[in-house]
Amino acid sequence: MLILNYVPTKNIITVSYSTPLIEVVEIIDRYAVKNTNIDINNRFVDCICVVEESKLLGLFSSQDIIGIIASNRDWEKINAGEIMNYPVTNLTDNFDSKSAFSIMKKYGNNYLPVIDDSTNFLGIVTSESIAQQFEKQLLAIEEDLQLQNKKKSQNNYILRLVTAEKFLNKEIRQQEIKILERTQELEKTNKLLQRAMCDRIATEAQLLQTTSELQELFQAFPDVYLRLKTDGTILSCHARESCHLYLPPEHLVSQKIQEVFPKHIACKFKEAIYHIRKSQSSFIVEYYLDIAGDYKSFEARLVPSIQHHIIVIIRDISERKKAEKALQNAKDELEIRVEERTKELKKANELLFREIIERERIEEELIYRVEFEKLITAISTNFINLAPNEIDAGIKESLQTICKFINIDCSCVCLFSENKSKIDIAYEWYSEKTKKIIIHQADINSLFSSYVVDNLSRFEIVHIHDIKNLIKFRDLNKEYLNLENIQSLIILPIICGGNLIGALVLASIGYMQNWTEESLILLKMLGEMLGNILNRKHVEQALIVSEERYARAINAGKVGIWELNLENNQIYIDPNLKKILGYNEYEVSNCFSDWLNLIHPEDLQLVNLELNSYLQGTKSKYEVQHRMRHKNGSYLWFLARGNLIQDHGYKPCYIAGSNTDISTNKQIEDKLKISLKEKDILLKEIHHRVKNNLQIISSLLRLQARKIQDTEVSNIFRDSQNRVHAMAMIHEKLYQSTEFAKIKICDYINNLASNLILSFRANELIKIKLEIEEIYLKIDTSIICSLIINELVSNSIKYAFPKYNNKNIIIIIFSALGNDKYLLKISDNGIGINQDYLHQKQTIGLQLVWNLVEQIEGSISCEVKSGTSFEIVFFEQS
Repeated sequence: MLILNYVPTKNIITVSYSTPLIEVVEIIDRYAVKNTNIDINNRFVDCICVVEESKLLGLFSSQDIIGIIASNRDWEKINAGEIMNYPVTNLTDNFDSKSAFSIMKKYGNNYLPVIDDSTNFLGIVTSESIAQQFEKQLLAIEEDLQLQNKKKSQNNYILRLVTAEKFLNKEIRQQEIKILERTQELEKTNKLLQRAMCDRIATEAQLLQTTSELQELFQAFPDVYLRLKTDGTILSCHARESCHLYLPPEHLVSQKIQEVFPKHIACKFKEAIYHIRKSQSSFIVEYYLDIAGDYKSFEARLVPSIQHHIIVIIRDISERKKAEKALQNAKDELEIRVEERTKELKKANELLFREIIERERIEEELIYRVEFEKLITAISTNFINLAPNEIDAGIKESLQTICKFINIDCSCVCLFSENKSKIDIAYEWYSEKTKKIIIHQADINSLFSSYVVDNLSRFEIVHIHDIKNLIKFRDLNKEYLNLENIQSLIILPIICGGNLIGALVLASIGYMQNWTEESLILLKMLGEMLGNILNRKHVEQALIVSEERYARAINAGKVGIWELNLENNQIYIDPNLKKILGYNEYEVSNCFSDWLNLIHPEDLQLVNLELNSYLQGTKSKYEVQHRMRHKNGSYLWFLARGNLIQDHGYKPCYIAGSNTDISTNKQIEDKLKISLKEKDILLKEIHHRVKNNLQIISSLLRLQARKIQDTEVSNIFRDSQNRVHAMAMIHEKLYQSTEFAKIKICDYINNLASNLILSFRANELIKIKLEIEEIYLKIDTSIICSLIINELVSNSIKYAFPKYNNKNIIIIIFSALGNDKYLLKISDNGIGINQDYLHQKQTIGLQLVWNLVEQIEGSISCEVKSGTSFEIVFFEQS
């Protein structure tokens, strides 16, 4: 039977190549809901066909859609053509059912497309439709058997019927299983689609909000905005004011931009659109346009957008063009000036030519200087790399090299004694044409006259260009110099560590040598290098002596050194350290654990903690005091110090350190602690007795004041009593504190203010507000500040508030300004002090305040505004 009879035509989904995937999902959902309860013959086929002009392009199923969604791709932007699969094979309409079923079984497909001879798509044949036709065929066979019962054997019919029924039942069961699986897959797909729809709704809401924000942005946008299709059709336009548009908006939308503007402008836009379509990059168009009789310049910026649209931003650049025109005019004027300037430059060129000749001469000198500098650098590098035993040979070689370069006949290095009373020749060199030594030790003393030594002491160069002109060098041995044919002479100071240690003498024989300033500077550098290398020689000699002394000191003193290898946990112990502990050389092993066994058990944890903290970098140094067991069983106190040594890769490898016997110091320290504790007790007792004595004086003043009837005199006694009480409170704080050098000022001022309020019985009439930082002051400074606060607060209580009420406030501010600088401010909201009265300082209290401020080298200022405010700034003296 032909396959065309099995092609279902009702429930096949066909889509085009560009159909969006989301639209395909909606179509599947409608078909699935619509065909849920239809019988198997008309059930929905899970196969979507991609067809264009009756031609089958490809196939895909709901399982392919699920795979796309699960892959986290943006499936809303995918179309059917991107996920379709090309058919395994196509059936023509002359295929029979048996051949079709064999192909399905071979490729494992449940459906195959059917085309005609012209490759036009006819439909889909499925295993279900073949099974259905098989069932129909069996029914027809059954009817034939009934009609032909007499002609054919009953047994053959039954056998065929049973065979067909078994095959049919098997196919039906397989199809039911597949339908069940497909149904489950569709349910999962439906859930995913529902979730995707929810996401899409949320995205649409966000897009709506973004659109609203863009509309608000457009309202504030000064330029003209257009959205175009790729053919130039205007989709939308926006301008803050309609007058900015060439035509009204309703005449622009749906029109092509090439047709809206004049022809010369339209050509530019056409070119820009072509460029964007080709390169997908922005393009700028400038043009002129007559708007309402006003000739204006515009700049249009075209930018490719999504959905193959083009964004156009048009800006009025008329002002910019005017500026450019003005700039061009200025440029023309500048060219005229340049032409005039060119004439002047021609004249200058002549001067430049002469200058070039001069520069060539300078260049030759510069080349000489560069070579000289290279030579000096090479000598310096050679000095750095010299071993101690090579220094003398290196200095002689350097003298030879430098003298040959600067064409000098002889040179020598002379060194002063410590008091500069004597100078000796340490190194000397002579050229080949100088066949004998011309500078002897006896002649050096006459050469270095007082004038030469004075100049060298000021680190100045003694340069004698011509020996004949020795008028100012009266004390030089001119006869000696002339006899040896020396024409020019230069003496350079050799400096080390800011001190003159010798001189470098360079002499020219037979001709006069002319030295440039740069050459003299380089030669002076040579003198400094000689000073450094000679100092290095001296230091290394001193180091050898120092090492010998150190070895003797180690042997004689109570110090031993050790070195711990962090890789193998082995420790080197100085024999002297073992000797301090009473052990011989081989009685203590090199194992670090054995060394730790000698440490007192109570100190072992501290030693390990300090060592580990130092190795981990939490502490900058290893330094700890601990006890170690002597061979006789007693314990000695040691101060252990160590430094970490790293390899080239900055990996810790050793700790080198020393142990110093401090047992005697510990005994002295214990005695000092006992003595110090006794002195602390004695000092507390002294402060306590001073406080008691001041308290007695305050009490005597209070008793005396009670017997005085004169109010003014009584007030004087009360002021004196408050001053004494203020000083007594300082000593009270001191003997109650563990710190005797400084006092916490905030607690003290609080008690002092409370005492003053009680003294004047104004605790319910005046409020004192304190703004005091946590500051510690020395005793002398604290006493002066307490007396100043006592006087100024007392004045405010007595005179600032003639009418007492609950709004009377005195504010005391004490703050640190940094670098031992402090601010003390006392203010009230009273009636204010009389300025004339303030300047005259008529009262003892104000005189005392000014004198106290001078004692602490401070400054005081007073402001009368809504009350009286005193501001004192002072430094605490060391």
